[in-house]
Amino acid sequence: MKEILPFALLTPQGLITKGEATLLYVDTVSGPVGITPNHDTFLARLPKKAKVHIYLPEGEKTYLAEEGFCLVDPDKITLWSVSFCSLS
Repeated sequence: MKEILPFALLTPQGLITKGEATLLYVDTVSGPVGITPNHDTFLARLPKKAKVHIYLPEGEKTYLAEEGFCLVDPDKITLWSVSFCSLS
């Protein structure tokens, strides 16, 4: 079983960041979701102000997303937003 999860943060202007995480917490319109490697596939809408916590092997990064979507596949996560602002 994989212990890392490739992810990418995208805006209409292009790629903000990508990497490999051990865990992601994402605010969705249905509530916060914790995403681990090998998670079931789903698509979620992000609220107007959504926090995205990315747990990397070297530490945690937090972003504020302005609306958008989160697509989770068992082998990667892609987050699309109007913008991402780094909070850490």
